[in-house]
Order: sequence, then C-alpha cells, then structure tokens
Amino acid sequence: MSRYPTLRACGYELDRTIGTGGFGKVKLATHTLTGEKVAIKIMDKTKLGKDLPRVKLEISALKNLSHPNICKLYQVIETESHCYVVMEYCSGGELFDHIVEKSRLSEMESRMFFRQIISAVSYLHDSGYAHRDLKPENVLLDREQNLKIIDFGLCAKPQGGMDSLLLTSCGSPTYAAPELIQGVKYHGSEVDIWSMGVILYALLCGCLPFESDNIDELFKKILRGKYIEPGWLSSGSKRLLRRMLCVDPLKRIRISELINDPWVRLGFGCPPSTKTHDIDRCKDMECLEAISQHFDIDKEIIWSRLSKWKYDCETATYLLLLNKKKNGSPLVLKKKEVPNQQSELIIRRPVGLHTPGQENRRIVGRAVRRKIDEVTSTIPAKIKRNTNVETPQVQPQCSSNLSSPAGKIFSGLDRVRKALTPRRRITTPTRKQPEILNIKKDLCNISTTVCKDPEKVMNQLEKALAMKNVICSRKGFVLRGKLKSDVADKEKLKLSFELEICLVPSMNKENLPVVAIKRKRLKGDSWMYKKICEEILNFTGKCETIPE
Repeated sequence: MSRYPTLRACGYELDRTIGTGGFGKVKLATHTLTGEKVAIKIMDKTKLGKDLPRVKLEISALKNLSHPNICKLYQVIETESHCYVVMEYCSGGELFDHIVEKSRLSEMESRMFFRQIISAVSYLHDSGYAHRDLKPENVLLDREQNLKIIDFGLCAKPQGGMDSLLLTSCGSPTYAAPELIQGVKYHGSEVDIWSMGVILYALLCGCLPFESDNIDELFKKILRGKYIEPGWLSSGSKRLLRRMLCVDPLKRIRISELINDPWVRLGFGCPPSTKTHDIDRCKDMECLEAISQHFDIDKEIIWSRLSKWKYDCETATYLLLLNKKKNGSPLVLKKKEVPNQQSELIIRRPVGLHTPGQENRRIVGRAVRRKIDEVTSTIPAKIKRNTNVETPQVQPQCSSNLSSPAGKIFSGLDRVRKALTPRRRITTPTRKQPEILNIKKDLCNISTTVCKDPEKVMNQLEKALAMKNVICSRKGFVLRGKLKSDVADKEKLKLSFELEICLVPSMNKENLPVVAIKRKRLKGDSWMYKKICEEILNFTGKCETIPE
C-alpha cells in the first residue's frame, strides 16, 4: 500500500527522496497522465508548527509569480494532516553544488548565471515581492543549465509597495545585509541586492566575502564591509561588487542600475530580460486540444477553468503539457487503465445482497473469530503484550482439501500459531557491488576516480574523513558523515552529509565502468560542506596511487 495514497489518487507515482529539511521532505515523482517528472514537497501539518505560516506564504507567492527563472508551481494538494506542493523538477541540483564542483567559475559563466538571477529578482521586485533569503542553496539548475530560484518562505510583499520599510530580521547570516544585523527598518529590495553581491562573489571566488565560525565576529566583518579582492578578478567585477556590497543601503546600487551595468552586459550586448510576461500563463491551443481529446470536453470550457489558476490537477496537467511542448515531446496524455468486468461487478453489487456461498463464508468467518478469541484468552498477558498479536483475516477462498467448516477453523488456528511465533526480521541484503548510475539522469554531484576497486576507494575515504575528525557510519557503499559543533556547543550538529561509492558508465576502449563518489549535503553549514567536498575532490585526484 502506498504511504501517501492521496498522491497516488491524484495521479502521481513517487520515486526517491531528493531533499530533506525541517519542513519535511522532497520526493521525485512522475505525473502519470503526462509522464513528466516533478518534485513534491511533503509536509506534515502537525510537525510544521511555527513554519506553517512560511509554507502558506510561499504557496501564495508562487501562485502569483510566473517567470522562466523561478521554480514553477504545478499543484497544491491539502488534506487534514498533510500539505503537498507539486513543483518543477530541476535535475541539475543546487547552484551551490556547481560552485563546489568547479571550485570557482569563470567570469563569463558567472555572468551567464548572474544575468538570470538579475532577471528573476527584477521581476520579483516589479511584482512587489522581496525574496530576503537569496543564496546559492536556494538557486537550482535544470537540465539545460537554466537557473530557478526557490524557497519563498521568507519573502515579503509590503502592503504599501516596495518603497515601504520592513522590520523582520531574517535570512542566512553570511548573506545578510548590515541593516538586517543592526535590527533597523530596511527596504526589501536593498537587502536582496546585498545578497546578490554575496552570490556573485561566491561564483567568482569560490568562497564567501564574510566568513567566521564565531557569529559575533561574522557580524563585525559584515558591518565593516571589508573583504578580500582576489587578484584574478577583473576591474569591472571588482567595481560591481563594491557597489553591491556597500554598507550604506542608500549608496548601494539599484536593480535598474544593475541591469545596465557594463560588466553585466559584457559579451551579451544587451541587458538581461526584465519582461514580466511568461508563456505559461498564455492560452496554448495545442495543449488545450490534447486535454480536450483526452477528456472529451470543449477547449473553451477547459480554458475557462484553467484561466482561474487554481493550481489543481487540471492546472498541473496543462503546465506539464506546456513543458513537454517546450522540450519537443509529443503532446499525448496516457489512457487510464479500465477495470476488468469481474472487478466492476464486485464494486457495483448492492450492499446486503449475498449469494449462498458468501453467507456460508460469513458464518465460517465468525466461527474462526470465536475460536481465535478462545485461544488468545489463554495466553498470559505478558506474552500478549510482547508479541503484538493481531487477529488474522480469513480470505474467502475455495479449496478442495478444506471443504468443511471444521477444516477452515483449523486453518484459522494455524494462522494464530504463526501469529504468535516471532517473525524473523527480513533485512535488505547489502549490495556486493556499487550502484551503476544512469548517464543521462544521475551524473550530478559526483567525482570520478581512476581506481578500479570500489572497496579500496571506500576504505581510503573512511581514513581520510577520520583524519578530519568526521564521525562516519557505513552501510554497504554509502558513507554518512557527521561533524559536531565546537566544545562550547557539543550537542549542535554542524554538518551532516552522505557519500556513496558508485559506478559510472565509461567510454573507454575496455568499456569498463569508472568508480566515482556521489555526494549529498543533508543538513548543516553549506560552506563547511564545501570544504569537506574540496578535500574529497583532492582525495579523488590521489586515488590512482591506491595499490590495486
């Protein structure tokens, strides 16, 4: 039985978990009608607590926003216990992981990404929103390397417009503007510009402009606004960073000036697009035709419902069809399976109408339950408590050697005996070989090695992490690492991550797979994770020296 029957009923087939957080988890899923991949945030309302308003704020913002560089909302499903948010799946991972992989980006690649961030943030501000939590971890990449901004839980839409002052201090400390730290009133657009400056610095330099393990020292650095300018930065990038990371918000560059900055335009000949019009809100006749033919409903009736943008199952189907059209896939909706005739008859039989055979089985069932009660009543209370006995259900099956009611009763007693016998735990056998990754889907956040023995790579990796005082636990070819905080705060988890030894298809002459390390941050400080990843990348470069 599916753990989330609501999602299955709404036409989604769940796959693996692709993200976790304080709000719940994110699952990869397939929209069965279109066959498109989606990401579904699954949130337990009882566990959200103070985060519930954030979730509602994010959903409200995403319903009002539509831009190519903002992660699309497809559907919102709400029950008494859970909230499911179906969103665009970005297979390229976090921008942060892209920085980790390359250590630092070239100016041209940084500019390409940064222009997309400018376009999205300009649209946000024009729509009356301030994001207030911009950072590489909140920017995803799709399969075509297009950026998608996510996580609008801390966004604000001032009632008086973007010129209105805000007071709530929020966001991530390393990306926070000085006015946020000071606790004074501020403009949402100005704190977004500061955060964008920190992102640009991270893209160009592979590190943060303001860093410290001590939060007070970090805040002092931000308030001073002094940071190191590496020698490889061009004069144009240095000038732009100074204008964005300006401590005085009144002197900080505005988004309109940022769009037309010479460094931003260099190599493109034009400023980033600031159009607020998005094709996903347009009427597409081909997609409407596909839905019309599948459900046998007039196109105009369908559009009259879709244009209300309720973000229900119809909205999801239409937006995913638009996505298929964009990717050049045929606009075909899959047919639903039709139940067979027998099951249809069973479902439609009136309640209370039974055949003679059914009545006999009902009598036998009652007899079995009475006999079970007699047997279980003789069991000592202690055993009952420890064995967790459940009353077995007798299936209405016909059998040649159990033709009498007595035979069926003894069959029931035999089931009681089995229920009282402690079950042997079925454990999933540990894989003897690493998983072979799909070259089209899974080559994200991996580092290849030249060693041919996965076990030796794992052993060497465990030793390398132990030398860094990282607590590790191994299960098969998966290594989970934890790094605790300093002595003053022992209980606080500073970082949690997962490394998996896997095999990657190779194009060499021998056609043998390559041993690789797949990495994933679970919780904790992103830039500490980056340092660990740099050690791993350094380690993989030495793997060829591991004796075979």
